[in-house]
Amino acid sequence: MNDSDPFLVHKASLNVKDSQKVLTERESEILVRIAKGLRNKEIAASLGISKRTVEYHVSNILEKLGVKSRLEAALNYQEIKSGLK
Repeated sequence: MNDSDPFLVHKASLNVKDSQKVLTERESEILVRIAKGLRNKEIAASLGISKRTVEYHVSNILEKLGVKSRLEAALNYQEIKSGLK
């Protein structure tokens, strides 16, 4: 099974109270990589975008998921992936 299952990422973003704050496709791709433990520089290289752009997306992800850290975002994703949420 592919670790970057779009359904799981979408399901994680639906846990957000405000339905206007669903993750974009790019944010979902970045969240999957955060959950895999990649750093911003590595995420940028894997997606062919700048590190600054990754930082921008990470900030949006944290806000949309209502979490304060990359770790919390990764844990949120892992919980959805394992069926705990």
